[in-house]
Amino acid sequence: MASTEGDNSDGPTEPMPDRRSPPAYGNGPPIFCLMDIIRPVISADELFRRPRVAFSGDLLTQANPGDYFVPLPIAAPMLILHAKHTEELNQDYRRSFLSRLDFPTLPNTDPPEIIEELTMFLREADTLEECQERFATVSTRVVFEVLVDVIQAVQFLFVPISNDTAMAMLNVDFINHKYGALNYAFPPADSESAYVNQVTQDIIVDDFYKRRAPNILHYLWFRDLEKLADKEVGLVFRFLVLNLMQMLRQYCLAAGASTAGVDEGQFLLIDYAQMHAGAIEEVLRVLGNKLGRYLIRAPAAFHRQVYQVSPLRELSELVIGGKFLINLLLMNQPDVWFPAAEVQDFILHDQPDCNFHEEQCICQPFKSHFPHVVESMTAGDSP
Repeated sequence: MASTEGDNSDGPTEPMPDRRSPPAYGNGPPIFCLMDIIRPVISADELFRRPRVAFSGDLLTQANPGDYFVPLPIAAPMLILHAKHTEELNQDYRRSFLSRLDFPTLPNTDPPEIIEELTMFLREADTLEECQERFATVSTRVVFEVLVDVIQAVQFLFVPISNDTAMAMLNVDFINHKYGALNYAFPPADSESAYVNQVTQDIIVDDFYKRRAPNILHYLWFRDLEKLADKEVGLVFRFLVLNLMQMLRQYCLAAGASTAGVDEGQFLLIDYAQMHAGAIEEVLRVLGNKLGRYLIRAPAAFHRQVYQVSPLRELSELVIGGKFLINLLLMNQPDVWFPAAEVQDFILHDQPDCNFHEEQCICQPFKSHFPHVVESMTAGDSP
């Protein structure tokens, strides 16, 4: 056999006989996922022809009769996952499957093909009761992986977002854990006053992102979902966001968020993640990696803009989709995602009886960005 030792050239090579060279590629780092190639595809038509589970308007509570219907192959594993996860948290938050997530490694399963078998079962099941019986002895982690497998297998399940939404989300990192974000270091401070000024500015920026940016970001997402032609895809997206958000809230509370001085309100997830990054950073990263790019699709114009900026060229579609998803979840405002939500239902104020009139209110950046929306919302106000 001819030796290849020392043949480490990075230069061009001749194509192998009877084989073509790969095409030239000038965009960001390509993502190769073997599972996307070998996994059986589920068409959107097939998914939405399956039996459905009825839910109330919060998309968390089963209702019979209900107003909203989620396909069984997604609703069943999510409901089963919630039930099993609650049992784990009742024992100890460290028993939660979330605390043991990794990427892209799958758990050791016996038999190894169990995830594929369970996914196929969900494609053919007719009732939630069938699914609950079949999954009764399945571990919580495997249930999660089956849910992920179904989501990744469905064609065109993603929500296409606007360039405005994508650019806004790119500039947000609510817990500063640098999941795909640029790490801009402070310049050295040569005096105490300069240092205090830098820290103060950082607090101001953090406060803006945490308290004021969500109004803007949530409206952008709301607008994109309202424009979405396929309302069934939009409903599944809302269902997944609301249920993942609920799961993260339960995990943080079980892990002691309330006893750690974290308020249980809207900023629960952001505050807990900032105070206990080690406990939740990996959870968020794995959720983002496994689901982000399958649920969120930024437009081509956004990617062209990103790849024109040198430091951003290293951000793959996987990282961008994951970053968008986890920051969306961290905002922890369920009423934005209710199917019947209206803009006035979720815009936050921190001044009493503000209605966009108080200059110090956290609603003012939203008013500055979308004056026409505020005008339509306040058109009936008395002068």
